[in-house]
Amino acid sequence: EGASSNSGTIAANRFEGNDAKSGGAIYAVASGLSISKNTFDDNKATEGAGGSINVKGSNSIISDNEITKSSTKTSGGAIYIEGSSNKIINNNIRMSSAGDNAGAAYITGPSATVTGNKFISNTAEKLAGALEIKSNNANIKNNEFTENVAKSSGGAAYIEGAKITLTGNTFTKNKAGSKSVGGAVRWSGNDATITKNKFISNTASSGLGIYGNGENTKISGNTYSPKKTTTEKRE
Repeated sequence: EGASSNSGTIAANRFEGNDAKSGGAIYAVASGLSISKNTFDDNKATEGAGGSINVKGSNSIISDNEITKSSTKTSGGAIYIEGSSNKIINNNIRMSSAGDNAGAAYITGPSATVTGNKFISNTAEKLAGALEIKSNNANIKNNEFTENVAKSSGGAAYIEGAKITLTGNTFTKNKAGSKSVGGAVRWSGNDATITKNKFISNTASSGLGIYGNGENTKISGNTYSPKKTTTEKRE
């Protein structure tokens, strides 16, 4: 069974081969929790979300962890976190998978922060090969998304919410489904700022780099290879 915690710090542990209904290694209902510098390998959520970690609460930080081969039948192959002002920072998440959305991490709640992470070779059966965010005022900055795959839209990331900021990220060889959009990113929401990102060799039926809809969107200073592959759809 996964470990359970209500608050405090979980640091410098190794979690290997664990399974639980939700949060294969850690399940916590907590605010102000810190989960840092742990190693997670081959953990599984058998029914609920979060293959390695499931946290419900506000102002928690998941940082500097190594997470490999986590899985869930639902969403958040490695991490599921729900609540306001939560942060996922400087983690390395590889080869994790979700039966629904978000092969690596699913974060929902206002003012989410996702910075400095590496998402490599994660997969989702539906949306968001690596990361799904449902959050107003979310900040997604300086992450690396490499070779993630979604069978539906958002090969690397699916982002929903107003006033999102997506800046300084690198998206390389991510892939959305053959009839889906957003090889790197699919977003939806007003007042988005998408700047200074790199989109390299991502694949989708439309919007190989980014595809989205929303009013008052700012898209500037991004680089695209082999060509500009941005679709902004207003609905």
